[in-house]
Amino acid sequence: MSVLAVMFFFKGVSYAETPQGESAESPVIDVPKPVKYQYSSSSRRDPFMSIITFNKRIRAGTKENKKRRVLTPLETVDLDSIRLLGVLCDTKGKQHVQCSDRQDGDPKEYELYGLVTITGGKYFVVRKGMPMGPNGGVVSRIYLNNRNEDNLTGIVVKEDSTDPYGRVISIKRKIRLRTEEEEVEWR
Repeated sequence: MSVLAVMFFFKGVSYAETPQGESAESPVIDVPKPVKYQYSSSSRRDPFMSIITFNKRIRAGTKENKKRRVLTPLETVDLDSIRLLGVLCDTKGKQHVQCSDRQDGDPKEYELYGLVTITGGKYFVVRKGMPMGPNGGVVSRIYLNNRNEDNLTGIVVKEDSTDPYGRVISIKRKIRLRTEEEEVEWR
């Protein structure tokens, strides 16, 4: 008897949902097809590869294009072990030329050189554009200050390095002329 009651109940519900004069068909809804996801790892590094191996591959790819050359002693020594002894000004035989590091002067009138020493006791004269340091640094500017109150005399070395994501980062490192007190501490 319970089965018979359940059948009448469902039949009554189905008649109650559809009014007389309309059909009992359900409305058609367009469901979009799911988009198939495709993973692209072209812009990412392999998560299972060590960062050291990844950096070696990047360096190997960039060094293949460059010719190998013999490194100077300044390129094999870390910048922290290079000491600036002084800045020299070459006036190219002209008199009454005042040397400064300002950009407003005529660069053809004089040229600035830096006298540096490394921990082995060797002395070198450097100028703008010379390679320096183990990371491929280049001397980008030589500062000369004639005032006694501030010690701004020094050399700026620009190093280009790559981060773990392969982007090139420029780092400027300064080697400044040390005062007498700092000179005693350094020895």
